[in-house]
Amino acid sequence: VTIGAAVVAAAFAPWAIAVWIGAHDMAAPLANVDWISVPSWPDVPRFYDALVARVLTPAMAWIGAGVIVVPLLALAVRRLRASSAAPERSPGAQEPGRPASGPLPPGAAGLAWFALAPVLAVFALSVTLSRSAFVPRYLLVAAPAWWLLIGIAMTGADDHRRSRARRLAAAAAFAAFTLAAGAAREVRGGEKIRWDAAVRTIAADAGPAGGTIYSLEGFTALPAAYYAATLETRLAVRPVRDLAAIAPPAWLVVRSAAGQRAATLGAALQVRGRKLTEIFVDSVPSHVISIYRIGAP
Repeated sequence: VTIGAAVVAAAFAPWAIAVWIGAHDMAAPLANVDWISVPSWPDVPRFYDALVARVLTPAMAWIGAGVIVVPLLALAVRRLRASSAAPERSPGAQEPGRPASGPLPPGAAGLAWFALAPVLAVFALSVTLSRSAFVPRYLLVAAPAWWLLIGIAMTGADDHRRSRARRLAAAAAFAAFTLAAGAAREVRGGEKIRWDAAVRTIAADAGPAGGTIYSLEGFTALPAAYYAATLETRLAVRPVRDLAAIAPPAWLVVRSAAGQRAATLGAALQVRGRKLTEIFVDSVPSHVISIYRIGAP
């Protein structure tokens, strides 16, 4: 393990040095990750739930997490029972055709480490440090080990005929849940905000003269800028922190938590002396995107 870690560190050293040098010359090297919010404990099971498919709403992510945790617990219980019920044998002795007894099959403990440690480590650092990095797509390194672990749990650790039918039924039910959750996710529109429609709405509202789209974070500024350029509009995108500096006519893109759109602007987002008109809104289970036209009072 030590040699492997040293090889990986040496392989990544040139990249890390290049990033450090590049960041040293930038005025705000981490400005592009300002949009990443500090996670809460429910974000951890939501990550593993998303590896199946988010179920119904983010508030019900525990359903998907439960579906994939239950087989793991069942595996651990089954192996513990097998270990306690096994007759005493001399060290190294093993019944032909059967794996060694223990709480988990060989290799499962290592898979559990790789599946859980990265997610929990990033969560802890994101909560304690000044910057958060808890973004599901940044944590996909944990996905292969997690799914291998789930595969072990679903197929079982032994090959007794009487348990084969139960394992087959459990695997079929798990596959059916995954298929149904994925289909439900597509029916409700998936997880993609219609940024192309949003920018077209702004362009139509702006007319031939164009204008400026203001954004409060990189999360919304980047896709708005991409589609503004792709659709060949006369719109410019400008991230802003001080809303008092916005000069109309302009458009403001705001992201809010799911179910909180009514409080999107709130006290902190009021633009004094400006009239705000909502012209576009789109949502996914995790957040809502609202676009406001900012005009004279």
